[in-house]
Amino acid sequence: MRRIPFVHVDVFTEQPLCGNGLTVFTRAHELSDIEMAALARETRQAETTFVIQPPGSDSTRARVRIFTPTEELPFAGHPTLGTAAVLHSTTTREEIVLELGVGPIPVRFEKRAGHPFGEMRQNDPVLGELLPAAEVARAANLELADLDPKLPARRSSTGLPFVIVPLRDRSVLKRVRPTPASMEALLARAEAHGLYLVAPGEEAGVHLHARMFDPYAEDPATGSAAGACTGWMLAHGVLAPGARAVIAQGDELLRPSRIHVRGALDGARPTDVRVGGSVIEIARGEVSI
Repeated sequence: MRRIPFVHVDVFTEQPLCGNGLTVFTRAHELSDIEMAALARETRQAETTFVIQPPGSDSTRARVRIFTPTEELPFAGHPTLGTAAVLHSTTTREEIVLELGVGPIPVRFEKRAGHPFGEMRQNDPVLGELLPAAEVARAANLELADLDPKLPARRSSTGLPFVIVPLRDRSVLKRVRPTPASMEALLARAEAHGLYLVAPGEEAGVHLHARMFDPYAEDPATGSAAGACTGWMLAHGVLAPGARAVIAQGDELLRPSRIHVRGALDGARPTDVRVGGSVIEIARGEVSI
């Protein structure tokens, strides 16, 4: 029987038991694909990560695989930040580089409020077509009047695609209950992973409030969607190049999260997207298999 070490962290939060939980298996070079998938089902987290890093190798660079209970993902935000924070705890270096399915993602760390604060540079956003408002409203189980008439719904991706849906205000965001069949139809049409619904911030320091729905569940903090949303914000004048913003997510799930974002424009093309937040260690131990 083997004993496989793990660390459990909460990501995009400075408060324990908030943000998005993540289990990181730190000695996954011993595991088969089947065992990784089984452990991801066992943890029942939205995502679980596996560090492919034999003992004695460089602790600042590692291959990492990301599994949901049903599939492997090429990229996801809170698993990237959380895994990098676990690796960062073993070194004095400021930057950790994760080799993911979308290529290398660097994460730089500093201390804030006594917790590690990491910021990842995501791949440059790729924006897709504008989506019909009626179809988007139907997928979100909303009326056309609930959507922001000044901004378009649009597919955006920094490695994992989402449909960004701007809403009129936070009261609409709070009552969103997507229709599963209509949502799946829109996501299939857009070849997207989930709906990222956003509304103007109503709290000091919050630029946008957000919720993310995929066909299976709602997520309390979605760094990949926040990166995609940053590209969308830059393209449509919601965020100025170089400005910093905070996206609040997870409040409706009683897992408040704060995602820090910024980016630049190269002409009209969004680039240099950075997504960051704090990470708190909650538990560590071993699994026997």
